[in-house]
Amino acid sequence: MPFVGFHGSPTVLIGGIDPFADVSTVVGLACRFYRTPDGPAEVPTIEQLRDAIQRASRV
Repeated sequence: MPFVGFHGSPTVLIGGIDPFADVSTVVGLACRFYRTPDGPAEVPTIEQLRDAIQRASRV
């Protein structure tokens, strides 16, 4: 399992992996924003979460 730094809170892990990790994001103890179809948000959309779970289940 690859190491993923803490990208802020809330962080969603699926199977120990952060499916929304962005390598260009600074790692640190901070609030996190997610890229959503409606712009930056404090949490991913339900659709983004479903897609991430479906992608993880195919691995």
